[in-house]
Amino acid sequence: MMPRFLTILSSLLFSLMLAACTAAPEKPLRLGTNVWIGYEPFYLAREINALDQDKVRLIEYTSSLPVLHAFRNGLLDAAALTLDEALLLSQQLPDISVVAVLDISNGADALLSRPEFSDIRQLSGKTVAVENLATGGYLLLRALQQAGMSPNAVTIKAVSADNHEAALEAKDIAAVVSYDPQKTRMLANGAHNLFDSSQIPGEIVDVLVVRKHIQQQKPHMLRHLLKGWQIAHQYLQRNRREALVKMQPRQKLNAAQIEGALQQLSFPDKAQNQILLGQSGQLHKTLQRLRLHMQSSQLLSPSAATPLTLDPSWLQE
Repeated sequence: MMPRFLTILSSLLFSLMLAACTAAPEKPLRLGTNVWIGYEPFYLAREINALDQDKVRLIEYTSSLPVLHAFRNGLLDAAALTLDEALLLSQQLPDISVVAVLDISNGADALLSRPEFSDIRQLSGKTVAVENLATGGYLLLRALQQAGMSPNAVTIKAVSADNHEAALEAKDIAAVVSYDPQKTRMLANGAHNLFDSSQIPGEIVDVLVVRKHIQQQKPHMLRHLLKGWQIAHQYLQRNRREALVKMQPRQKLNAAQIEGALQQLSFPDKAQNQILLGQSGQLHKTLQRLRLHMQSSQLLSPSAATPLTLDPSWLQE
């Protein structure tokens, strides 16, 4: 009996070892973004092999709305979003946190009008397109405030970012709140810049949002993603010409246009992220301002708390 028992036991152990060896590989962390110059370092990292596609999978969408939709439906583990989009998402999915500030807009987001308009006050009674009532609506509100105009002075129309150029060209709208790469193309075609984020410094911010349980399950993949982001920025500084060439096919802009777009962004480094995400950091103040705007616009419940966590720990290593 004993030899037979040992034979069976050996077979079972062999089967277990074989199963362990043939187990399905761990799925990569899935990061979703839209087409935006501020997120380009992720794709540059992939181009220069600073991102292992077995660890991180980049998924690009035409605008931020499908990114949010995919995240809500569990198709993404992480997303590059504007801060207000992250806040909106956190009301439905509290299991997320901001782990990095990716960029700060300093002119990259703008209110652009058709050529016949040269002053924001001329938009009174006209229709203005925004991609969403959060970021786009916020920049439009700040533009109207600085011009001494009522928020009701214009009619707002929701238009996805990939349709901004067509809508402005077809004269369906008088103006649009947009961003690169379409912003640069519209300006090249005669649009006027009536207001941009350089006039409200530090208020339009892009962040990296990650599900908290993914941070626990795949910490090595998240660290790899953040390291790749940092390597891409180093490459961008040291190999500027080559980096701009690599960005052209995706952005559909020439090198000079991409350089101009990058000059309208600030990319915080690790130390700056620590300050921004810290307990007394500027991002907490920006978050509160956005929350109040979104509540007044009925995007958030007036009684809603702000469960969105700002976590600087991932960039301390």
